[in-house]
Amino acid sequence: MNRQLKAIFLGCLMLFALPVWAHGKHFKVGETVFVGFPAADIKDDAFIIGLITKVLPKNQYRIKVMDYVKGHDYGVSCVPMAVDEQGEASEEKGWEMWSDKKQLTQNGLEYKVKGKNVMPLSEGQHLFITRNNVYVNFGRWRSNAPMLSVDRLDIAENEARSAGLSSMIPAFEIAKKDRQAYYEGNFGRPYWPHEAISRLPAVLKAALHELNTHPELKKQWYAKQRDWQKINQDSYLYFMMQALTKITNDAQYTLDDADLSKADPKAVAEVKALLKQLKER
Repeated sequence: MNRQLKAIFLGCLMLFALPVWAHGKHFKVGETVFVGFPAADIKDDAFIIGLITKVLPKNQYRIKVMDYVKGHDYGVSCVPMAVDEQGEASEEKGWEMWSDKKQLTQNGLEYKVKGKNVMPLSEGQHLFITRNNVYVNFGRWRSNAPMLSVDRLDIAENEARSAGLSSMIPAFEIAKKDRQAYYEGNFGRPYWPHEAISRLPAVLKAALHELNTHPELKKQWYAKQRDWQKINQDSYLYFMMQALTKITNDAQYTLDDADLSKADPKAVAEVKALLKQLKER
């Protein structure tokens, strides 16, 4: 993709990106809505598609569930409401009836949800599909997918921005530098290990810069016992830790596999020194 077309495409993507949440949007009884529960790691995103049965005070809604993501614990996201034939609802009875917090199909139960999580159906579907696409493309980089261009990572980065995932941008920036270190152009040949070595310092320096400008990331990266509960609840930490792990492992593998007699000795020494800084804990 040439630079002009790329700029036009990315500009259009940002121009038509849907809002992350429908702030200030009010819904009516009878509307089918999307109730989203985004997760920091994206892979644990959950959502409900439901029919609004009552508008409640404090920007809350009671919904009848039509579909939902299976396997998610909704106990902290929803309040069960036992609804009788007259339409009267009881929260106390709802909790008594709701024995499995991962199931939302029990007869006689509807659920109270917060308005901040409620979106128009099409917007919610678009948002969560975009989040999933971002996650898939980041995963493709981590798994060394051969047909993954830097342009595609650029697009994924802009999709992340439009989906409220700006905290992932630094990880994507490192991913792009990493891709450029190992592949010639967008769809060119992979470099031989001895060729890649001279391109690795830029990647490793970018990682060290990120560590030195983000104290919490630095703390978690170098900790002998990492706080994985905290890391898993913070998108920036979660994806940066994955990015740093990949680039340090790949750089070490490259050093181990390369015919060092063909590599630039200054680059070899620099990569070893940078890796030492990154790997010391």
